[in-house]
Amino acid sequence: MDYFIMQTNPKLSYLAKLKDWQKSLQDNPIPNELAVVPIRTRCIFVEEKSSNEYPDYFDKPITLIADRLKNVITMYQKDIDLRPVVLIEQKADRQEIYHLIDAPVIDCASSTSKLDHTGKIKELVLDRDKIGNQKIFHVLDFYRHLIVRLDVAESILRRNSYGIEFQKIQLEEIK
Repeated sequence: MDYFIMQTNPKLSYLAKLKDWQKSLQDNPIPNELAVVPIRTRCIFVEEKSSNEYPDYFDKPITLIADRLKNVITMYQKDIDLRPVVLIEQKADRQEIYHLIDAPVIDCASSTSKLDHTGKIKELVLDRDKIGNQKIFHVLDFYRHLIVRLDVAESILRRNSYGIEFQKIQLEEIK
């Protein structure tokens, strides 16, 4: 089975920018994105621009999936933790419902993955045996990227998703 990095299309010119989230993530050393958002906080304000685009998936600064794709995610991985969040543009009187994704983090990078000078994964190669039956996950030491199995990616694409790209990941050759 093939796996893909799910990402926001970098060609979106007017991607909505979430206010103050990069600082919040830098100040919180816990890699769990849901730990960054206090339980009672359910709103994220967006920088005001008349041309803001809201893709079905935000990969930065936090992992958000549009409400309309929530059922696809839970259909493939029932135990995934999703927390509803409302993106708000106050002046435009606009609200969009998204969900924070807390996917499992698994140690499934192959020893053939290429590392940068700091030891972080630069070019990911997955070890098929270590993935098990996971369909949606983060890879240890490659945490900022959400990985999805082929069937999940196809299902998302069949729903005419907007602003999502999938980059195929190399799998370790079976010996």
